Amino acid sequence: MKAAYPLRLSICDIKLYLPLGYYPEERVFGQSFRVDLSMQVSPTDPEDLQQTADYAAVVEYLRQLLNEPRELMESTAVLIHEKLSERFPVVEKLAIKLTKLDPPVKGVGESSITFDPDAYGFE
Repeated sequence: MKAAYPLRLSICDIKLYLPLGYYPEERVFGQSFRVDLSMQVSPTDPEDLQQTADYAAVVEYLRQLLNEPRELMESTAVLIHEKLSERFPVVEKLAIKLTKLDPPVKGVGESSITFDPDAYGFE
């Protein structure tokens, strides 16, 4: 049997305009967000796309997943983790950082939540 190659795959700075926020107007008008993903995969053949996560497929799935209005970044990060883990079973570990780029709070440039159940990912 071939040895597996443990690799960290990162997809960073995914820009999305989402109907996400606690206040109704945030969900109606939408807001700008950034998503950063860090995934561990262990392909035995690093040339085989089926043994890893296709960046384009991950981003497209993320865009479809987040179309529905949601209130909290915390629950959205958990949803992203659950659904990406189900959709891409080759991903062994997954960390998500969700950043609101211009929150409606005076003097705050960004706010973010990181969901990293395995303490793996962002440094």
